[in-house]
Amino acid sequence: MFFKEQRNQFKSFTRRSFFLLSLKLILFSIIGFRLYKIQINESSKYKTLSQSNRITLKIIYPTRGVIYDRNNIVIAENRISYNLYIIPEETDDIKITLAKISKIIPISFNKQKKIIN
Repeated sequence: MFFKEQRNQFKSFTRRSFFLLSLKLILFSIIGFRLYKIQINESSKYKTLSQSNRITLKIIYPTRGVIYDRNNIVIAENRISYNLYIIPEETDDIKITLAKISKIIPISFNKQKKIIN
C-alpha cells in the first residue's frame, strides 16, 4: 500500500515535470526563433534604421559683446566664424565633395590630400 502511493506520487511528479519542461522548451524555442529572425533575416532593415538614428552634434558658440580695455581699444569682438566638418559615412565620395567645396573655399591640393587620408 505504501509503495503504491509513492509510485502514484512519482508518476504525477514526472508528468508535471515533463509538462513544465516541454512548456519551457516551447517558450525558449519561440524566443530563439524570434531572435534569429531579427538578427539574421531582418538585419539589413535594422542596419539602415540604425544609420539614420545617429546624433549630429552642432557647436553653437555664444555671442558676447565687444570688450574694450581701459584705453578704449577693442580687445575682443564678435566675428563670424564657420567650421566645416565632413563626415565620411554621410558622403558618397570624399574627393567629389572636396572638389565641390574647393570651388567655394580655396583649399590647397596638399590640404585636400591630408583631409582624404
